[in-house]
Amino acid sequence: MQTASAALEPKQLPGFESPSNLMKGCQPIWHQAGNAEAILFVHGFTGSPGDFRTFTEAYSAAGYDWFVPLLPGHGTQVEDLAKLVYRDLFDPLCLITPELLHRYKKLHLVGLSYGAVMASQLALEYPVGSLTLLAPAFFLRPDLAFKFRWIHRLGLARFYGIRPKAKGGERGTESAYSYTSVPVLPATSLFAQTQKLRKRIHQLGVEVLHIHGDKDETTPLLANREFLSASIATYKFYEVKGGLHVLPIGAQKKDIARHHLSWLKKGVL
Repeated sequence: MQTASAALEPKQLPGFESPSNLMKGCQPIWHQAGNAEAILFVHGFTGSPGDFRTFTEAYSAAGYDWFVPLLPGHGTQVEDLAKLVYRDLFDPLCLITPELLHRYKKLHLVGLSYGAVMASQLALEYPVGSLTLLAPAFFLRPDLAFKFRWIHRLGLARFYGIRPKAKGGERGTESAYSYTSVPVLPATSLFAQTQKLRKRIHQLGVEVLHIHGDKDETTPLLANREFLSASIATYKFYEVKGGLHVLPIGAQKKDIARHHLSWLKKGVL
């Protein structure tokens, strides 16, 4: 296995291109300084690398290289995302991950929301060093879960098209780097794949850290914590007081990064 001494050209990898119609702030980002270990950050559904832009500063200072690709269909018009399904979003990560594993002594995965679900599947398929789940979407709030379950079962996703995000509740979590509407087809596809993946989570053979805000109204803390703590032998948990759903842009982001880095380096929070 090689280390980062051989410079990587991220723009040659999927997820690191910058389309001409990309929204401001949504560009894929990365940091390469020849470190032995790297972190792959996976943003959430309808989000973008912009959600991690300032959060990653702490990891550069701590001696990690890091990469935040742009998932397919994101960062441009929401219509570009509307016809995609889970495999369209996940497959590019299967090209990025082995390339980073080849070049670094150790690769850590960090995923946000549905990005945490995709990072979990990567950890099941590749020999990564650790897995960190930020507000993972293994369980959604009940009304969303009910809606997506029945839309998927009845095969109605393509008829629903694009719907505005619900207002209120998650105040302060929207950013200039996220969509304000939700394409129903990829949303229900992600939901269905997550239900399948829940049956495999117990197979994870890597250290797992779960970070969740106690004010998250999109992915309930208790439901996700109870499921993961019962399923993963190497599970550790850190609760973010006052934390909303998009943790990397919240007021607590420096504290989150500090605790995460302590866990990465020492195994303690």
